[in-house]
Amino acid sequence: MLNDFGIGKVYVVHAKHGFEHRERWVNELFQKYDIQFEYLSEENAPCSVEELLVRYFPENVRDILSNRVILCTLSHLLCYEQIVQNQISLALIFEDDPFFLKNFYKKIEHVTNETKMLKKGFLISLENTSLEFPPRRIVKKGQYLYQAQYGRCAGAYLVDFSGAKAMLEHLKTQKCLKAIDTWHNIIIKQGVIDIYWSHPPLVEQASHNGKLNSQIQKIRSGHKRRIKWLAQKCYKMYILRWLR
Repeated sequence: MLNDFGIGKVYVVHAKHGFEHRERWVNELFQKYDIQFEYLSEENAPCSVEELLVRYFPENVRDILSNRVILCTLSHLLCYEQIVQNQISLALIFEDDPFFLKNFYKKIEHVTNETKMLKKGFLISLENTSLEFPPRRIVKKGQYLYQAQYGRCAGAYLVDFSGAKAMLEHLKTQKCLKAIDTWHNIIIKQGVIDIYWSHPPLVEQASHNGKLNSQIQKIRSGHKRRIKWLAQKCYKMYILRWLR
């Protein structure tokens, strides 16, 4: 069905070993929504991890970033390689803990329709992980995309062919020394790609909303985390936005 909206490929960034519960989560969720997708990690890369580290990261990356962060970031970069290699006009990238919000398909149709009016070379944040939303004063009825100055993590986003190509070209001269979401913010500021937020959001990260444990941060699943998340979301989405 996502093909009908112009999305040529769906990738899920996923570390297979030690995160089998994440794989079960994704498989069940995407089967429910009838979404065809491909897992992508360093394990199905066309060359060794060491070769990829030399290509995309500075020599001291292991002194700065943990192995999990490096491999997660690398997997996103491999998605961009696939997009460019296969000339995919628009791709949807998830990390392995998506939680779809209400009316996902209706929202994604609106979002993809609006991408047709954007200048090529963009990334569209579909999630609410950072609990940041466009100020109420700029939101227009029936409009879903709003240009922003930075991203909202990297758990769920659309990227077009030109955006993926621009990021890979940028890495030829300036290596990555940050986690993927922080790196996105750096290159957005440098004008490498444009960033848009979807509002309302389409996706939450289950490792943030209390449904799953986080694999990088010390965030545990459970009722307490769920209640805290919902309270913060309600305040920031329905109250704080009116004050800005």
